[in-house]
Amino acid sequence: MRRQRLGVMGGTFDPIHNGHLMIAEAAASALHLDRVLFIPDYIPPHKAAGTASAGDRMAMTILAVQGHPLFLPSDMELRRKGRSYTYDTMRALHRRWHRFYDLYFIIGGDSAEQLATWYRIGDTMRYCTFVAAGRPGYAARRDEVTEALARRGLKRLIWVDAEEMDISSTEIRRRLAAGESADGMMPGAVVDYIRQRDLYRR
Repeated sequence: MRRQRLGVMGGTFDPIHNGHLMIAEAAASALHLDRVLFIPDYIPPHKAAGTASAGDRMAMTILAVQGHPLFLPSDMELRRKGRSYTYDTMRALHRRWHRFYDLYFIIGGDSAEQLATWYRIGDTMRYCTFVAAGRPGYAARRDEVTEALARRGLKRLIWVDAEEMDISSTEIRRRLAAGESADGMMPGAVVDYIRQRDLYRR
């Protein structure tokens, strides 16, 4: 049986937006991933004002990945609760699926520059390869980041090209709190859900 490739997208997804989906699509296409799991982080009850609940973020993630045959939502971090460390998630996935799947954790190019500061990053790279999506023309900076990480023994990082999309969850929340439109920044089903639940306006 052929080993399959499982991509993982983690994040607060508060809210999930088209930039997240674009990065996952770029990684899936470049690496021929068989599936991509979207895993919202857990947020404790004493979260910052203006953010959505774990249930709402999970619901938006489910809506966002509908219609994408390779994308699947997972509530594993929400069920686990506590701090959502990539190390714990990838260790759990590796223990369950290592006989069948090679694991790829997908991040944005800017996050790759911070990898050395991540909790137990060396141990995390035992369980998965990190995939950083960077805009075309970013090659020189990619090499610098890759070499700096390699000097620390962090070598399981590969890059894929992804068009830059100037979207962030922070900007979406700001717009909605100000009564502005964020249409076109998220899948339509997510926009409708936010309106129905009146999220980010309070």
